Amino acid sequence: MKVKFLIISFLVLYSFNYCFGQERDSIFLQINKKEFSKIVFINKSEFSKKIDKGFKFSEDYYNNYKEQSIKDIREIAKEYPNLIKVHSKDSIEIIGLDRKEVIKNFKSLTNDRDFEFFKSYAIEGNLFFVVNGYETWHTIILNIDSCKVFELSNNPMFLNKNELISLNHYYGDDEFEYYNIENNKYFGFSLNAREIENYYILNKVAYFKVLRLGEKHATYFKINLNELTDLK
Repeated sequence: MKVKFLIISFLVLYSFNYCFGQERDSIFLQINKKEFSKIVFINKSEFSKKIDKGFKFSEDYYNNYKEQSIKDIREIAKEYPNLIKVHSKDSIEIIGLDRKEVIKNFKSLTNDRDFEFFKSYAIEGNLFFVVNGYETWHTIILNIDSCKVFELSNNPMFLNKNELISLNHYYGDDEFEYYNIENNKYFGFSLNAREIENYYILNKVAYFKVLRLGEKHATYFKINLNELTDLK
């Protein structure tokens, strides 16, 4: 009888842990396995007690910066001719150490859904282009100091000239990206039918509160940005 009880207890515990693990796995639609292993799930108390000390970007972040005109970009190109070439007001070439990008404004004469346009900003020593099309968008970034060119899924917000984050709300599958340009460290994930209801960064640790769409139950987790693996 005692053996039977122990077996049943073990199966119940195993089932609970398995289901709990499966639930955590299902939170993410896309995430690197190495990055997932560094995520630490926490409770509401740990998330809440530090929130007043943490840093979070304001929703009007871009209101503090002026969009670059083609005249502004031409002036930057004069200073950095090996990095930026302005072919016309609708065509700009970005030349990095190991990557080139041609950014264009265009609109098809035969297909209303075939178009692309860009906006440009210069923030913290980075020149970047927010490129929008039909239900598509991405950002091309040139870091002037390192001559690196890279791409993010959404608009960047800069912690400093070498660190940035990006938040993307896409039909209920929210995305988050962090990139350290100087150290070449990256962390990113997309959620599965969930939204980032809140987040903050404190002492190089990012804290998240995630909600499943249509539900009030929240999941909390954190990741230490100092422990990320270098990009190859």
